[in-house]
Amino acid sequence: MDEKLLKKAKLRAMHILERMDRSEASLREKLACDGYEDDIVAVAVDYVKSFGYINDENYAKRFVENNRKNKSALELYHKLIQKGISKDVAENAVAEFTEDEDAIKAIKNILQKRHYDYINADEKEKKRQMTYLSSKGFMYDDIKKAMAFEDEIE
Repeated sequence: MDEKLLKKAKLRAMHILERMDRSEASLREKLACDGYEDDIVAVAVDYVKSFGYINDENYAKRFVENNRKNKSALELYHKLIQKGISKDVAENAVAEFTEDEDAIKAIKNILQKRHYDYINADEKEKKRQMTYLSSKGFMYDDIKKAMAFEDEIE
């Protein structure tokens, strides 16, 4: 293994993590795209892991905590899977930080951002909003609860 190339890969991994928190899979992909071979990528990732700069459990928890106000639990789960987080880690992170109240608050936030006017909305508009929210992974019961108390939108 080329020591100069390995040192360069380690520095590159540190530089990538400096700008943005990433999952292990994302870091591996980024290093591979930079042209590093799999064995060098593995050593570089292990190097940054040894310092605690990469931890998928912590990454997943932070991701859910930062995004739960505007996304459903299902959408958060799928986003984590897309980022290369294992199913177990994603499930645990989502379960730890999401509750029914969070879903209703998130729905209200989304309705507000979409300029949903519950007073003047006709049935067609209500159905359109419900379809959109359900496509984002929100449960029908949560949507109905949130839409029933629109005057409490924060």
